[in-house]
Amino acid sequence: MARFPLRLRVHTTRSRKPREQASARDLNRTAAIVETYINDKFATAAEHDVQQFTYAIVARELNLDPDTVCRALLSAGGRSNGITVVKGDLYVHAGCLEGRVYRRL
Repeated sequence: MARFPLRLRVHTTRSRKPREQASARDLNRTAAIVETYINDKFATAAEHDVQQFTYAIVARELNLDPDTVCRALLSAGGRSNGITVVKGDLYVHAGCLEGRVYRRL
């Protein structure tokens, strides 16, 4: 899970190869677009809100490559299919069935 406001990592490369440098620039450009999109969605959300974003839907709405969107959001805590973003101070169930185990996000 990631917290609002979402901040995506800047991807760098040490390579001098133009192809790898162009790939890093494209990934950073995609990350900036996706970061703005998700933060704008949360700007009008309630104080304590949780939203899920799947890579395919974000990519389709922004006309971007789904694999590049996935690579950009994995750095912020995304999982195999999407990312969950939390706004505010929230307690969630940690998945323990026997007792009541809660953890603070």
